[in-house]
Amino acid sequence: MSWRRLKLGAAGVAFVGVLLGLFAHGRAHRPTAQEVLRAVNGAYEDLRPIPRRIDMRFRTRMKSEGQPETITHGEARVYQVDRRIRFETLPDSMKVESDGPAGPRVLAGGELLWVHDGSILRTRYTMQNADPGAPPIVHETLIDHTRVPEEFGSRYTDPMAEPELAAEILAHPFTLTREPWNGTAMEVLRSEGPILFSDRSRVAMRLWVDPEDHLVRRVESETTHRAPGADTTQSIEMQAEYVYHLQVPIEDSAFELALGPQAKDMTEALLEDARAKAPVKP
Repeated sequence: MSWRRLKLGAAGVAFVGVLLGLFAHGRAHRPTAQEVLRAVNGAYEDLRPIPRRIDMRFRTRMKSEGQPETITHGEARVYQVDRRIRFETLPDSMKVESDGPAGPRVLAGGELLWVHDGSILRTRYTMQNADPGAPPIVHETLIDHTRVPEEFGSRYTDPMAEPELAAEILAHPFTLTREPWNGTAMEVLRSEGPILFSDRSRVAMRLWVDPEDHLVRRVESETTHRAPGADTTQSIEMQAEYVYHLQVPIEDSAFELALGPQAKDMTEALLEDARAKAPVKP
């Protein structure tokens, strides 16, 4: 792959070069879980300048106290160049279901589009109306990341795109095994217990990493989160799979999205959540 010939970023230069050399000599050294985690971040940093498309399949299950479970599944395409990102679900692919005593029931279909131009994240969620004759319901939000301190991490910038690993993940212990997936032997990382992101948010995860290029092909996670001011918590289970296409032509207009006057600014809500972030040990 052409990205391997790029100059490696500072985060991955020392280890990734040694690791690739060891693989080339019969894998005399088995990497540790922490080495693989750092190699993942090095690989994604090297991809930054390369125009690329990521085909994504996802499924989430949301549980809230006193509410029926909600399942959302669909397919999406993610376009990225440097820090600019466009995430869009494929037409008619996203469905929202309620998993009640009578079994799954389709509540609605919809489309999700969000665009990050390097500074502002703009999101539009269009949901089918329960009334067949009524227009669709549109929710629009924005987050101004120029007001978000850099130390709060990239997870506030890339909500569903490539899984660049936050400092909390790199500092957390993981187990490492090798397991087959889709006909390929993968390095599988499993967090040892939940990863604490704040006093309101924690996540347990598994990552399937391709040992040849250190890109994540599959993620499974379970997040427990309590929104600011809320008395109850939500549990969100997610599975996602990724297929990468490099050197894809992308127009600058792909990273533009005009929102209506009703769009809600969520920057302060994000900052409130980020300020509760637990300290991370170096």
